[in-house]
Amino acid sequence: VAAYLVPQVMAYATVAGLPPVAGLWAALVPMAVYALLGSSRQLSVGPESTTALMTATALAPLVIGDPVRYAALSAVLALLVGAICLVAGLCRLGFLADLLSRPVLVGYMTGVAVIMISGQLGKISGIEVTGDEFVDQVRSFVSGLESVHLPTVALSVTVLVLLFVLYRISPRFPGPLVAVL
Repeated sequence: VAAYLVPQVMAYATVAGLPPVAGLWAALVPMAVYALLGSSRQLSVGPESTTALMTATALAPLVIGDPVRYAALSAVLALLVGAICLVAGLCRLGFLADLLSRPVLVGYMTGVAVIMISGQLGKISGIEVTGDEFVDQVRSFVSGLESVHLPTVALSVTVLVLLFVLYRISPRFPGPLVAVL
């Protein structure tokens, strides 16, 4: 789990606009707290892509390019969300999650996936992608297609094909772990 979790939380920290080490702290502390207070043995806890993306989207307009202020606001946001979750748990408000319909959740997750993909276009192609919004990032990516870095694209395609092939051969095999290695 650690071999999969460590690179994942470091990547989520960079998606949130924080240094990779922030992802490690964000993974360790919540898991320790959940081990003491949680009630489900199957629940996955820790950083996730949606939280990282929402953090970046909410805080970017407030910091005006100041990384120290961004890190401080991110820490305050994390503590506030943790406190709200703790209070909601004590008040037994978990039933509220059942009020969200499946189409709303699917739409939300699809939107997050599309935004995450646009945010990673530069990393998988070697093109410098700029912009904070989806349209700006895609426009920047398309305008920079002539400067694509072919070894980076080859590696990205190889990892993607490996993920699909390993899943097709054996869905229970840890394909993402092998791909990361």
